[in-house]
Amino acid sequence: MVRRKIFNIGFHKTGTTSVHAAFEILGYRSEHGMKINKRKGIQISLPLDNEKVMEVVAPIVMQADAFSDFPYPMLYRELDKNFPGSKFILTTRETQAWINSVHRHFLHRAPDGLFEWIYGVPTVRDNRSRFIEVYETHNAAVRKYFENRPHDFLELSIELLKDFQPICEFLNLPCPEESFPNKNRGKYRELRRRYKPMRDGWKRMWKVPAKIRTLVFGIFRTNNR
Repeated sequence: MVRRKIFNIGFHKTGTTSVHAAFEILGYRSEHGMKINKRKGIQISLPLDNEKVMEVVAPIVMQADAFSDFPYPMLYRELDKNFPGSKFILTTRETQAWINSVHRHFLHRAPDGLFEWIYGVPTVRDNRSRFIEVYETHNAAVRKYFENRPHDFLELSIELLKDFQPICEFLNLPCPEESFPNKNRGKYRELRRRYKPMRDGWKRMWKVPAKIRTLVFGIFRTNNR
């Protein structure tokens, strides 16, 4: 039996890594994003546009079953046309939580053509409102596009996604026994847990009067010369 293609067309930082891992657990050959114009990525002439990127994406889609993250969200109309019968999942996240996560993750990313294509600006720095506008416009456009096709489209709020049931019901698959893979969320919690003693120590240190801090750091530098 030939499987339908499945595209997660939610923006980055909406749980795309977790959904990619879920696809793999369910037995799909899954691709998570595409490196465009990176050292080890696919080279596409600038400025990027849907036609140029789709030309590169089409052969890759033929080789796998499921796809998440960029560039797929930008191409949902083209993918729907070129791969009829496909299913589409829109992962979403509360807007302020999303932009805060994007800002943390991409603040120091060098300006590049991918963000120019997606957001019309090269970086998130000083462009939070523009990122929010594009994010919310995308989600609204996707909902409108699939509004009369409930069997082809599923929207998932990543804050509420705790098990396989919504995805498996959508794909008509039995739910696996293992828990849903909340990938980055768990990693972030583990890092916070691991470094909490260090953070707490620094917080306590900065509550110490400035003269004593200077003395302590002076002793530390002397002992480590």
